[in-house]
Amino acid sequence: MRRFRDIKNQMRRDLHDEMLVPAFYRATAESAWVPVEVRVHTKMNLVGDDMEGYGADGVGVRDITPRVIFMRSQVSVPTRGAIVSISSDEAWQIADSEKPDGITITAMAAPISEAKIAADNYPVRDDG
Repeated sequence: MRRFRDIKNQMRRDLHDEMLVPAFYRATAESAWVPVEVRVHTKMNLVGDDMEGYGADGVGVRDITPRVIFMRSQVSVPTRGAIVSISSDEAWQIADSEKPDGITITAMAAPISEAKIAADNYPVRDDG
């Protein structure tokens, strides 16, 4: 009989495999770029007193907190300041990481401008 934890981990693997985005990860400016597969979430939270009135009268506010999810087998703990390069117009700088959640770990991230991506010549995987 499979344990619940094993079933949960298999579900996470399946989800990651279906939703993954090929990327490169660089822990520090001196590090080499490493190929990884990540998931990017741009979770939107509605903040305010009157959620029913959201948008109609400007009472509600959107709070978008981008996150990058890694398989711990590829990146055990994302380094603060690390870069995740996804495409010629999408890259993320890692901020703080949450505690590991089974086989995955989630890090808050900030978008990097297209100008910086081009200027720093971030690599892009061609297998996505």
